[in-house]
Amino acid sequence: MTTPKSEYLQIGKSPVTAMPEEEFIINVYCLVDDLFKKLFPDPIRNRGFEPQTPFKKNMKDKRPKQFVRLIMRVRRRVETVIGQLAHYFDMEYSGCRNMLHMTARMARKLLAYNVGVFLNVQASKPATQFENLIAA
Repeated sequence: MTTPKSEYLQIGKSPVTAMPEEEFIINVYCLVDDLFKKLFPDPIRNRGFEPQTPFKKNMKDKRPKQFVRLIMRVRRRVETVIGQLAHYFDMEYSGCRNMLHMTARMARKLLAYNVGVFLNVQASKPATQFENLIAA
């Protein structure tokens, strides 16, 4: 039995065929986009929300510079977290055969990530720096 989005997560594939990090980020975005389409059948833009992306260098940007800096900072944080989940927790390969086990496994990995962030904050270290989390 396969899940509806098995093409995004490559469920049931061997770790040898795991996707590269860039492709994983794109697939996570597609999965989240599909989830939002199911949760919010009415387009979010009709409710006043407009997705913001950085412009290329040859494009005019009429938005305030502070706003652009804010969205770039948030985007950098999101991409860092996705990269760390892919690197430390091997999120691009789930090895699950059904949605229940995949959801449970992803929840455990996200919980472990959040515990690591909490421990770093308690130790007054950068929140996403896990290399020196456990010191002897």
